[in-house]
Amino acid sequence: MNEGKTYQEIKAFHNCIIKKWVESGKSAEDFLETGSKLVIILDNASFHKKKEILEKIEIC
Repeated sequence: MNEGKTYQEIKAFHNCIIKKWVESGKSAEDFLETGSKLVIILDNASFHKKKEILEKIEIC
């Protein structure tokens, strides 16, 4: 399966959130049930793709 860059970035972000959850002393297994919920809206707006915006996005 050829996963797109956006999917890979979202997957990496999800893994980062779980990592931080575990580092805080909680169980990874409990994350789906009791962890924070996050909604990502992918609207493909051109200003979200500007270099200065992308440079501010940091994963872990």
